[in-house]
Amino acid sequence: ACSVVWAPLSPGKLVVGLASGMLHVLDVASPDGTLPTLMMATAPIPAEEVTCVRFSPDEKRVAAGFSSGDIRLFDAEKGATMRLIATMPGHSAAVSALDFS
Repeated sequence: ACSVVWAPLSPGKLVVGLASGMLHVLDVASPDGTLPTLMMATAPIPAEEVTCVRFSPDEKRVAAGFSSGDIRLFDAEKGATMRLIATMPGHSAAVSALDFS
């Protein structure tokens, strides 16, 4: 299973969350037809499945919901590896949806 969402401001940019716990920001508008990974991150506990993902409206952050019930916020601005900013625990079941306000 995986979760995919388009970036709100950048055509061709999307974030993919995988069952392996990996997050990839991809550029599907690459002129050579490849799918280059612009950034990536791994869940601290690799067995956790990414169940939903969302870009912040300004594309500076990526929020990811996990099968553990945690929500993690990543910095999506700097470098090839997204830095974990915060973990928000507290859900008793997998996170099925999330959004920024």
